[in-house]
Amino acid sequence: MKFLRYFLLVVSVALSAQDVLVKRNGQEIKTRIVKIDKKTIAYKDASDPEFNTRTIDKKEVRQIRMEDGKVIDYDRVLPRPYIGLSLGPFSPVGKFGSTDPNNNNGTSGYAEGGGSLNLNAGFYFSRHFGIPIEFQSSRSNYDIESFNEQLESGLSTGFVNAIADPYNFTSLKSGLMYSTCFGKRLTLDLKATVGILTLLERENLAEYGNLFTNTISLTKSTVFKTGFGVSTGGGISLRYSVGKRFAFGLFLDGINANPKILYDRFVEDESALQQDANDKDLEIRQSISGFTGGLLVYWQFKPQKRLVINPLEYN
Repeated sequence: MKFLRYFLLVVSVALSAQDVLVKRNGQEIKTRIVKIDKKTIAYKDASDPEFNTRTIDKKEVRQIRMEDGKVIDYDRVLPRPYIGLSLGPFSPVGKFGSTDPNNNNGTSGYAEGGGSLNLNAGFYFSRHFGIPIEFQSSRSNYDIESFNEQLESGLSTGFVNAIADPYNFTSLKSGLMYSTCFGKRLTLDLKATVGILTLLERENLAEYGNLFTNTISLTKSTVFKTGFGVSTGGGISLRYSVGKRFAFGLFLDGINANPKILYDRFVEDESALQQDANDKDLEIRQSISGFTGGLLVYWQFKPQKRLVINPLEYN
């Protein structure tokens, strides 16, 4: 009777045991998973005549194929959420810094290279897709010599001396991010973002004079120019995990915006104060486009707990 009871029990378990536990050495065990703890897995081996509950360290298990078709894959590496910093040079492109009020003459502007410091964060709502959040603060220098040449070429009887601070602008963007892992340490991030951009500058234009008399007839100063507009961008980064939390890597981002800039103009020369009524503030569109790239350092959160793969998603 005892033998018959064990025989029926084993047959019953063998017929119902559809779970398959795959060890790292390649051995496959047909079993019934009883419990999965933080560090161990409890299971009943169908080939065990005693049908005892056994435990195995998770480190020895590669995957579990469940009877409903789902797979628990312990080797599956998923992108990790992060926060961090990235910094590097900023390179303007296109019409950034153009003096054309309508920004439609097709010529490049007078912005030169500078630097950029970015605060970054990324969070995932699926295995590969997430939401990036970026705060970018950039500085682009001013090619004042070329700017002067352009102004002087347009004044047949006058001359202009100009002094301008570098362009400083900030942007806050978010959007969609796709990330994938290569091995257990290398992660590739692709981002497309949209947000807002603000620009606050100080610029001085002085000594408007007459070439024939070599006298200064008027002195003006453009004290502030402020801009606000929609910003779009995108980028790519490659991060390498060091230990459980930190990651270092490289990034390349692009930004494009056409904010409406308000020029607050003031007349400083007392002899021309009567013209102040006609010296209205200007409002023009300014192209702000460029690339920034360099180094990144991230602090990463714990990996996503998405080890279970549906049958249709498992390769």
